[in-house]
Amino acid sequence: MSLRSRLQAFRRAGVVPQAPALDPASPALDHASPALDPNTLTPKATAQPSDRAMIPPRLVLAVFLVLLAIAPQFLPPFYVTLLNYIGLYALVALGLVLLTGVGGLTSFGQAAFVGLGAYTTAVLTTATELPGWLAWAGGSPWLALVVGLVFTAVVALVLGSLTLKLSGHYLP
Repeated sequence: MSLRSRLQAFRRAGVVPQAPALDPASPALDHASPALDPNTLTPKATAQPSDRAMIPPRLVLAVFLVLLAIAPQFLPPFYVTLLNYIGLYALVALGLVLLTGVGGLTSFGQAAFVGLGAYTTAVLTTATELPGWLAWAGGSPWLALVVGLVFTAVVALVLGSLTLKLSGHYLP
């Protein structure tokens, strides 16, 4: 049942009072504004639309992404590093918003998973000697990032499969 149909059902039952119809001759109405319909207090259909057209959101996003892609070519290293930190923290915040706001869950371990992936990536990128089976990921931050993501996903899968078996008030 949609919110509109619920509201209509409440109005039919008398729980939510109807807004009284406004009388055009009522002194409460401001007749000085001819652009408003006196019955609904909404703009009349004869009101002219603005001359400026709205910019499509996809175009704004595309321009932003292009500027972000070419920014390292023109900005000093400090600002590039600052933009990297802003992007990383925005991804962490977005993950928390998706988990708590959209999913309705409370997570006290999200930062641990972010830290696990970051630590794995940092160790693989900066280590001078790695075991033979992991040497292919050393030195390249992009390969180390993929390994860190996969490792974090495996740990999350193992912990999640154990957590799903719990019942009761073990989880917030």
